[in-house]
Amino acid sequence: MASEKGNKSLWLIGCGILAAFLLLFLCIAGIIAAIAISSYLSARDKAESSQAETMLRNASMGAEVYRVNNDGSYTGMTASDLTGFTSNLKVVQGSPGTGQVGLSEVTDGSYALTYKGASGKMYKATVTEGSIQFDFKSNPVPSAPLNTPSS
Repeated sequence: MASEKGNKSLWLIGCGILAAFLLLFLCIAGIIAAIAISSYLSARDKAESSQAETMLRNASMGAEVYRVNNDGSYTGMTASDLTGFTSNLKVVQGSPGTGQVGLSEVTDGSYALTYKGASGKMYKATVTEGSIQFDFKSNPVPSAPLNTPSS
């Protein structure tokens, strides 16, 4: 009897130690997963932001070609005037769909571009006389004139 009681006690102690190790393993795995998920989401956001910047710059280059060909004015510029610069660029008038650039607020010396990323986030840039400002950058760089073609 004493031997059975001793074996049962050892078995319970072993189960307790095993449970403690499993709990420790799960805690460590949870911490590692939290770090990995955070890194993944950050990388995805940076990639989408870079994609937005590229698409907005490409559209703005088309606008600068339009401006040079129209006596330095954006007046009358439409979405179709921006698409010829790059083959993968989809520009629409107004609010864009996913993966598209929207053209709006066109005046003589400025216009606005908006890109809708795959996550649904909207990225906006404003261009004033060839100088582009990205409104979505956390640390915006000063506006720099775009390279405009010579006429």
